Amino acid sequence: PTCEHKGCVPECSSHGLCKDGACMCDPGFRGAACEEMMCPGRPECSGPSRGVCNNATGLCECLEGWGGETCGDIWYGCETECLNYGMCNNGTCACAPGYAGTDCSFVEPRDYGCEGGAEWMEHAPVDTRTCENLYDPLSDAYETEPKCSCPDSRPVWDLKTRQC
Repeated sequence: PTCEHKGCVPECSSHGLCKDGACMCDPGFRGAACEEMMCPGRPECSGPSRGVCNNATGLCECLEGWGGETCGDIWYGCETECLNYGMCNNGTCACAPGYAGTDCSFVEPRDYGCEGGAEWMEHAPVDTRTCENLYDPLSDAYETEPKCSCPDSRPVWDLKTRQC
């Protein structure tokens, strides 16, 4: 008896199995060898009038006027990139807490309490004498980078007493 085994041409990628001469693709993959990633949305990327699928990444590339993961959202892009975790929302940057401005680049003054007579400095130099464990209410955590410094009248931070 002869054995007939139908192989797949081209061979299936690591995202599919060969069965009766055809690649059976894993979910999320397609193509003759299951080499293309599928994109989200039905139809993919909300159709060709809204976006196209980048089969190498599995991400939608939206056409002008459309946005979101599936290109299904009407999109008014922001003129500049939204910085500091800001999100573009209908052409305007929605800034994260603690930031402001049209591109969220302005750091809003924060009301930190520096301990031991130290004074607040938003951008203290790295070599500044500082108090440690400054509480940041935005992240609900303690910062260790320089934010407070001792005034010139009492320039030395005493680690034992935690005072300037």
